[in-house]
Amino acid sequence: MGLLSFFQSKSPKPKQDQYIVLDIDSNFVTCLIIKNVIEEKKGYITGYARENIGPHHIKHGQILDINSVATKIDSPINQAVQMSGFRPQKVIAGISSPLITSFITKALHNRPKPNQKITSAELQGVFKSIQTSTKSKIPNSDKYELVNAAILQVFIDGHEVKNPLDFSGRQLTINFYASFAPLIQISALQSVFDELKLDLANIIYKPYALYQAFDATSDYQYKNCAIIDIESDITNLTIIQGGLLEKTLSFDYGVINFSKALAKILDVSPVKAHQYLHDYTNDLLAASTESQFNEVLTPIAEDWIDTLAGQMKIFNLPSFPRYIYYCGDGSALPQIDNILKTNWYTEITNVKSLKISRIHPIDIENIVDQTTQVTSSNTIDALALANITRNIKNSMNPYEELVRKFTQALRT
Repeated sequence: MGLLSFFQSKSPKPKQDQYIVLDIDSNFVTCLIIKNVIEEKKGYITGYARENIGPHHIKHGQILDINSVATKIDSPINQAVQMSGFRPQKVIAGISSPLITSFITKALHNRPKPNQKITSAELQGVFKSIQTSTKSKIPNSDKYELVNAAILQVFIDGHEVKNPLDFSGRQLTINFYASFAPLIQISALQSVFDELKLDLANIIYKPYALYQAFDATSDYQYKNCAIIDIESDITNLTIIQGGLLEKTLSFDYGVINFSKALAKILDVSPVKAHQYLHDYTNDLLAASTESQFNEVLTPIAEDWIDTLAGQMKIFNLPSFPRYIYYCGDGSALPQIDNILKTNWYTEITNVKSLKISRIHPIDIENIVDQTTQVTSSNTIDALALANITRNIKNSMNPYEELVRKFTQALRT
């Protein structure tokens, strides 16, 4: 081997970022250690843990006891770190709550001098107008804080562009998404990681994370779909149309509603009922007991689907998604699959049939599980949050820097 070949063979190591990813639910915490290889645009799971933290520390997304939650989530973090062999300092955490408000704003800017190129100063003025309009839509805005914001599309005279700087044209159109959570919910989560001495790098609204996870896929079916995420006491809903985010929503209904029904009929504690529910979904019960559970749980599933249909009707969608994907703890319940495959949607759409599918970890294409342990649909939220880490940039072009400053201004 020549001297030149010797030096060429020692190429620099690929750039890497590592994060702790946490999906904190009312009953469970899922922790992933993610290593992102920048050049490959993929994230690798090097550590995984999932623990039941009990039903008394978080309710509908709101932390009730900061110290208890910090203590509870410290254990799965340490387990995942031990598996990985590395402890990142930066954390990505997911949240959901019926109190989170989100909307899409369409901003139209008619340019008085269409032949001149769009400058940073002009774009800053447009963003300032969007900022004012966005905040005016939130009642008691001083009690809310921005969670996520994204420029979905930019058009100049009807033509889509990725970066409007230096283009000329008569009309600039920007479609913008924003979600806001109660300040108390955000500050409580921040306090948890302050206690753990970790850097909370980003908080992500879970329905938005699910959109981002499937926005990157090549599967056309995800371009027009509804993603339903059934958590412990919340159901999250994401609507994607034409490959773009259309709506996000969370409402009070989850696995706890099913376990409460069992607790009442069986006269046992909620914790015991939840264990029975776990055994039921894993086919660990006798046939006679399973039949009894079916009778108890089916009416709850019917009530859940009525609530879901009501929420989708409120959306008044221009077209109804033909593909329905579901995930989360509740996806293990056979009643959820069965009720989704009925004609529950006929009163809110003229669509004749829907295609129903459960989301599996392999469907999150850009996250690679090196632990081989992330196999359940109850980890989809955590995987979607992990996918977000791939898009965190250490350097930005001038347009991206303008967008960053704009979203920062929305937080003030």
